[in-house]
Amino acid sequence: MESTDHDRVDAIVESLVAAFNRHDPHGFAADFTESASFVDVLGRRMAGRQGIEAGHRFPLGGPLAEATLTVEGRTDTVVAPDVVVVDLGWRTRGGRGGDGRAVGERVGLLSLTMAHSDGGWQIALGHNVDYTNAFDRATDGPAPGTPGEVAVTGN
Repeated sequence: MESTDHDRVDAIVESLVAAFNRHDPHGFAADFTESASFVDVLGRRMAGRQGIEAGHRFPLGGPLAEATLTVEGRTDTVVAPDVVVVDLGWRTRGGRGGDGRAVGERVGLLSLTMAHSDGGWQIALGHNVDYTNAFDRATDGPAPGTPGEVAVTGN
């Protein structure tokens, strides 16, 4: 990837985060391809840019309407000259549960696969994981509420 490509990928990440913080599902979906796929923290699959927008209307207008998203870690993996995987360690504050009660801070990982075509860089695939309660403090994993990376290797 050339520096202009890095700049465009950075701009896409910044735009996505800004749209989340504006609670704007249209803006959130804007940099996805027409045929993109997105899996949210509940495991719901959204198909296409319009599906991704529709799938974010309720959370961004309801439980996450007062939430703010910050990126606390980022790893870019260039898979090919025209494909990059961007992993974003995130934290949200200000979200609410279905009953309206505050849920506290949440942490997770948003993995975005971006592809370059004649139209420039766009997000082709997104997978979001909330691992706030995924680890016990007695394990080797990150403590709850701590964005982190767990490396899994084979023998």
